[in-house]
Amino acid sequence: MGKKIMYSDAVAELTKILADLESSGSEINMELIEEKVKRAAYLLDLCKKQLHEINTELEVILENLE
Repeated sequence: MGKKIMYSDAVAELTKILADLESSGSEINMELIEEKVKRAAYLLDLCKKQLHEINTELEVILENLE
């Protein structure tokens, strides 16, 4: 298993993927688009999981403060 991707790195890569897709204009390479969309879906899922983990941890911390 590879190194864990940090949330900020995932967001930066998603931003780059979006910019790449927007700048491709009429030069559409379907294989490249498919690859980028698959990568974006993976990164979005990773971000969602990280946000859920953080939310859960914060709930525990807040419960312990009460």
